[in-house]
Amino acid sequence: MPPAFLNKKQVARARGRRQSPPVSTPQNEIDEIVDAAIAAAPECVRQRVILPAIDWSRVTPLKVELLLSSLEQACLAVPRWLAKSLLLAGHTLGGDAARTLPPSLAALNRLNDATGESDERASIALAIAMLAHDPNVDPDIAAALVRRLLALSWDADAVSLALKQYHRAPHVLKIAGNLFDAHVARLPVVRLRIAGTSTTWMMADALGPAIAVEGARAEITEAPFGSALAALLSPPDD
Repeated sequence: MPPAFLNKKQVARARGRRQSPPVSTPQNEIDEIVDAAIAAAPECVRQRVILPAIDWSRVTPLKVELLLSSLEQACLAVPRWLAKSLLLAGHTLGGDAARTLPPSLAALNRLNDATGESDERASIALAIAMLAHDPNVDPDIAAALVRRLLALSWDADAVSLALKQYHRAPHVLKIAGNLFDAHVARLPVVRLRIAGTSTTWMMADALGPAIAVEGARAEITEAPFGSALAALLSPPDD
């Protein structure tokens, strides 16, 4: 039938047939990739591909369970790099995967599962205290531990851990924020004066937290630039 004689319904049906199929959104495409990677988890672990690039904070706990189940069925242990990524994203591990974690990841695993009850805090406090001087705590894990402690309102534990891990992960004090400042304000004062042959401001910034770790609040003054010898020969009265 010539186009001139098509009625409105026929025209509408013809236009409908010519319409393109719905275009998938980027997020849907990413979800499909994640699902495919989880389905192929054993091979992805063996080759260490795709899984390290996934933002696990956007993956549901159910899908993480599928991932762990897939590895278990393949008789593969959860590798340390994957365990770290999952725990940093707030997930928890159980069974053999949890039993083989190093102390810092084991503590984060327990904190991720905690709800903030007082009995939970008592049972986890010792593990957190043991991490205070652990030289093997990864800076990212230290930061995640402090954030999780704050989220549970266990502020004193968070500040204590941040102070003890400061020299390995300086950014943890910023996470503690005003709580750290309030803690330091309550400490006894130690007065210090710094003099050097060059700038000393970096040392002054580092000394404050370092002395706070030892239980004191440093009140620091700095001598003028390059005045170390003069300060030694004629120390100020203060």
